[in-house]
Amino acid sequence: MVGCALAARLAEAGLKVTVIDQASAAAGASGGNMGLVLWSDAEPGVSLDLTRRAWPELREEMDTLGEVEFRPIHTLTLVPDDQDPTDILSACAHLSAAGFRSVFLPTREVRRLEPLLTLEGVQGAVYQEQAALNPLLFTLAWEGRARRAGVRFVRDTRVTGFRLEGGRVTAVETAGGPEEGLIDGGVFVLAAGAWTRRLALTAGLDLPQYHIIGELLVTEVVPPTVRGLVGLAPPAGQDRVSLELRIAAERGEGSGLRLVEFAVIQTATGNLVVGQVSHGGPDLGEAVRSGCLRDLAAGLVRFFPSAAGTAVIRSWAKPVPFTPDHQPIVGYAAGAEGLFLVSGLKSTIIITPLLSRLAADYIVSGRPGPLAPFSPDRFR
Repeated sequence: MVGCALAARLAEAGLKVTVIDQASAAAGASGGNMGLVLWSDAEPGVSLDLTRRAWPELREEMDTLGEVEFRPIHTLTLVPDDQDPTDILSACAHLSAAGFRSVFLPTREVRRLEPLLTLEGVQGAVYQEQAALNPLLFTLAWEGRARRAGVRFVRDTRVTGFRLEGGRVTAVETAGGPEEGLIDGGVFVLAAGAWTRRLALTAGLDLPQYHIIGELLVTEVVPPTVRGLVGLAPPAGQDRVSLELRIAAERGEGSGLRLVEFAVIQTATGNLVVGQVSHGGPDLGEAVRSGCLRDLAAGLVRFFPSAAGTAVIRSWAKPVPFTPDHQPIVGYAAGAEGLFLVSGLKSTIIITPLLSRLAADYIVSGRPGPLAPFSPDRFR
């Protein structure tokens, strides 16, 4: 997603750009997600500041990208009866102060917004006005824009590493596909999602980027059931990063540690998309686990009983990258001159237009600008 957008921006700036991909566009987490356009996920500080700038820019891009099923939605984060809402109310106040409407609603107001939602055991919900779109169409729209700008795409070609000479990356090594071997260049952009850390190691960079495997399911088309996005608040005091790091450390098929969350949205075509269960797993595998599907289905039926008996038509498991500070990695790293990193993004859709523009400006001008806090060298 970000790779296609950045390629388009660079080509529009006059650079000669080639994209090398081991599969088709959106084959990874770019297409395997719920299509949520969320500002509420931004970390406090510089990430939230950029997100505030990104929201209007994304709305403007909707006029140029074509049909991506973009639509404003409300989001409701349900708070259980037995949960202390202090942290949630504090977060609402912080987001509202940043310019994003975020309010706690009692159950009577929640029921008005989502008539088919069961509210047993729920004290209320956080209401926010956000958006959703089709992530596959969004990614393909950026690919189309890149192609029109002259970007050359090399598909079905796996990048295996980088050639490093005197502390500078001088070529990318590939296997399979029409251009197997070494491909020279001036600047090499590594925007490979969960695969970024493995490939960066070949250039001598050991990035603190990890990944978990996120699973979702999609149902058959059903009558109107969910009007916006409905999810369950995390337990009070949950240390998300520590939990993700523990999950990421698990590599066995039978690993039992997993993070079970619940969120559901109905697509523009009428399917329900339910997520997410996160777990560890062998390497970067994408095998779906039956236990995770049961967890997702149970959450759906608990909050929307009318969905009982609905057929699941597909599911997926995708490796999702993250960093220890939940901030992205963007920029050049010391020791690998010429290698520009873009990875570890959170709620990628909303930030894609702005981040791709700023990253292209950085590459063309050599000045990081607002992206300086996301330098990979912050971990040194």
